[in-house]
Amino acid sequence: MHSMFLPGLPLPDLDDVQQGALYHVLLIDQSIATVQRHADAWHWRKLTAGSSMKGSREDLEKWLMKEAGHHGR
Repeated sequence: MHSMFLPGLPLPDLDDVQQGALYHVLLIDQSIATVQRHADAWHWRKLTAGSSMKGSREDLEKWLMKEAGHHGR
């Protein structure tokens, strides 16, 4: 049996994201990304590509729509 390490908790509705907590989300290409919120700044990273991004909630929502097929709501 193959198990996969998933960092943090599954990403909930963005309204329910707790500051500083680590969440993960499965992307369309079957890779994993992590998401964290620090005050009004959101940080997300696609683990397979190692690319890290920082921006507003709206930036994250646009990225989630493109990469995960939803906007976190």
